[in-house]
Amino acid sequence: ARILALMPTKLLRRSQNWLLAALTQGDWSARYAAVGITSEMDPELAVELLGWALKDKDERVRAAAVRRLAKLAKRSAKARRYVRARLFNDASPKVRAAAAEGLGSSGNKRDKELLVAAARADKSRSVVGIAAAGQLLAMGDTRGLKGLLKATKAKDAGTRARAYRALARWNHAAKRRAVLKRGLKDKSGGVRLAAALALAKLGHRDGQRVLAKAVEKDGSQPALAALAKLKVPMGKRVKLLARSKSPEARRTAMTAAVPALGAGGAMALLRKGAKDDNVKVRRAAATALAKIAVQKPTVAPLLRKLAKDPDLAVRSAAAVGLNKLE
Repeated sequence: ARILALMPTKLLRRSQNWLLAALTQGDWSARYAAVGITSEMDPELAVELLGWALKDKDERVRAAAVRRLAKLAKRSAKARRYVRARLFNDASPKVRAAAAEGLGSSGNKRDKELLVAAARADKSRSVVGIAAAGQLLAMGDTRGLKGLLKATKAKDAGTRARAYRALARWNHAAKRRAVLKRGLKDKSGGVRLAAALALAKLGHRDGQRVLAKAVEKDGSQPALAALAKLKVPMGKRVKLLARSKSPEARRTAMTAAVPALGAGGAMALLRKGAKDDNVKVRRAAATALAKIAVQKPTVAPLLRKLAKDPDLAVRSAAAVGLNKLE
């Protein structure tokens, strides 16, 4: 499909029936992928095919089509009409929210009024109203601000998290930061993380402790990326991963320990990893220890213990390290 997408336009037009079949048949993931391929096509043809995708029974496919159409809307009146229609006429709130987010990037006066209507129509301040109000803030329009502030006090944690993410678009820097800092005290961990991520995206360190706890809890990749954006040293990030409850995060820590901390600084983490209950963590620790065996001969006792591990891959990695010491 990607090869077809790179073909010259004339050849591509002959292949449109093939891609149209992909958009109307198969499981949802195939149809979703077909929507993505339209980004490599002639824009006019892409709009026609995405129009078919808007009829898909799966909301994920329709939402993806709306997001792609929104990118084409500045150059295509037809794409713009499709996105505007989905703001009010789709059964799925996720699709309508995608339409709101797409219209927010247009800067069009009519689109702004449509967003105001969507925000006001959503009395429950669900995903659609919050998305519309957030886009209005990004456009410098505060008509949806009151609703967003109320949404930060909603009973549903998901609603509160979405509201804080939307408020991050407010162009009043001091008030925006104060509101987001309030989110760091929310009773829900998910809401606290949403506020911390929003603050980090804006370059503020107020939520750094929340981000660190999220990494320790489950190896949160968004939190880890936010810490990197805040220029938290790699060594500190690796230590957070090593303390995580997520085996995959601990495995990553073993792999990154030596590059981040040096052979000597990594020893404490690798010793702990060598005793980990998870076999993938032990494999990574054994591999790292084997790589520094010549540089740090004191790893020999650890390697000998790992050479008796129940797992063959762990034993093999340990044997490589021991052979270097002979």
